[in-house]
Amino acid sequence: MRKTQTSLRLSPAVFEELQRLADKLDKERPDVVELAITHLSGTLRNGQPVYIDPPPKTPASHKRARRVA
Repeated sequence: MRKTQTSLRLSPAVFEELQRLADKLDKERPDVVELAITHLSGTLRNGQPVYIDPPPKTPASHKRARRVA
């Protein structure tokens, strides 16, 4: 597969996170970007939600309402 060279503008915080992920996965930064895009694309294709922060908590339906005296 032929690869195309490109450049990306990343904030310093995102660049640091990209480098941290590359180190953790023992991969080059472009490979991590490609993996992230592939993962995001598959997630969206399967109709799954995408969260930037932790997912919201679902309400606990098993708890009964309190009675007012």
